[in-house]
Amino acid sequence: MNKVAIIILVFLCCSFDEPRLNSFFVSKYNGCVLKMNKSIRKKLKWEMFTNGSIKPIYSIPDSGFYNKEGIVTNDCRKVIFINDYPIGEKPNDSEKMLFFYEDGHHTYTYSWKDFQVDSLMIRRSIGHFEWLLDFELQDEERKFTLITRDWWEYEFVTLTGKFLIKKRPVGFDENTIIVRGKFYRSPATTKSRMYITKQLAGKTVQEKYIDFDANRFGIGTWNSVLMIRDGEDITPEKYRRFF
Repeated sequence: MNKVAIIILVFLCCSFDEPRLNSFFVSKYNGCVLKMNKSIRKKLKWEMFTNGSIKPIYSIPDSGFYNKEGIVTNDCRKVIFINDYPIGEKPNDSEKMLFFYEDGHHTYTYSWKDFQVDSLMIRRSIGHFEWLLDFELQDEERKFTLITRDWWEYEFVTLTGKFLIKKRPVGFDENTIIVRGKFYRSPATTKSRMYITKQLAGKTVQEKYIDFDANRFGIGTWNSVLMIRDGEDITPEKYRRFF
């Protein structure tokens, strides 16, 4: 390999790595800050600082992801790392996706095989894929919830990482379907016909289309995932921002 090629490889490595090394995560309240210590590149670690503190109260070894999301609780004690933008065109069953920590100690890890998001719902880019829609702390930070791109909600105990439940969005029942498809909202009426490209949940729609009231949409052509019951769009509000 010539010197030019080596220089290019080193540049690309450092360029891609630098955004991750500059990352830091902050709690919603109380000023807890988790940030990367880059003093020794071979032993990278994350350090937790309380509001105004100079010395870290504990540290967590870096997991080496290209990119990640981190959640810090308001008591500074609990940290959750999410491998939300993994490298590759498709997931590997053994790839680690979710990590829980308490006071710097690892408590639980989940791999891709624990989620198995529908491959048709994964969003792919050059060299990476996205599998999450959203995540948040709930119930005074006692629970952690994440939503996958195939509209499953997972709940965990924030302290231990223990899995609690996997469920569909609020309002889903035996008379409800979740479908992705394309439809046109006419200026003359709100009644529309969605041509289904993927059904995620509910009784199978044999006709591959469904008529529903698109009164939540403006005039034009739309490509969306919707939750429909008896011809009514009952998609929860928190899911609508993903359209």
